[in-house]
Amino acid sequence: MKAKVFLSAFAGFLFGLLGYFVLLLLDIDQPFQLAAFSGTLFALLLFPVLGFYEIIVGRRYTKFEKDIISPIFYQTGTLIALSKKNVRNGRIYFCETGIVLISLDEKPYLLEEILLPNIERYYFDNIHLNIYTHDGRVFILTFPNVQEAIIALKKHNWIKE
Repeated sequence: MKAKVFLSAFAGFLFGLLGYFVLLLLDIDQPFQLAAFSGTLFALLLFPVLGFYEIIVGRRYTKFEKDIISPIFYQTGTLIALSKKNVRNGRIYFCETGIVLISLDEKPYLLEEILLPNIERYYFDNIHLNIYTHDGRVFILTFPNVQEAIIALKKHNWIKE
């Protein structure tokens, strides 16, 4: 909710600022008032659009979540780096039996299940989770709440203290 409010306000500010300079170039009377009004209106209209977009994306992922058999104990949005040039938006699910990665932002969809026995090691830093598998694959995931994930993994004995 906070992110949507901040994004809407920031986009409205930028829209209003751009509008102000355009209105100055066009020599329109009261450019500041018109730009402030248009920026505010843009922000107010963008907020529900972001909410609807979140609902639509959530429904798409819910369809795939139903196919995950193992109980999910933690999930979050993530950026999945498949290579240096290919980064996709998706979700990561920590389950009792392993990790499931889903990305529905472009076709072909990415559906990847990494079972616990196949994980060689994983490494956390401030915003990244690097997963190394026994077959030589490396998954580099970026998400803002890594500390929450670490707490959840400690609760389920994935990380020993």
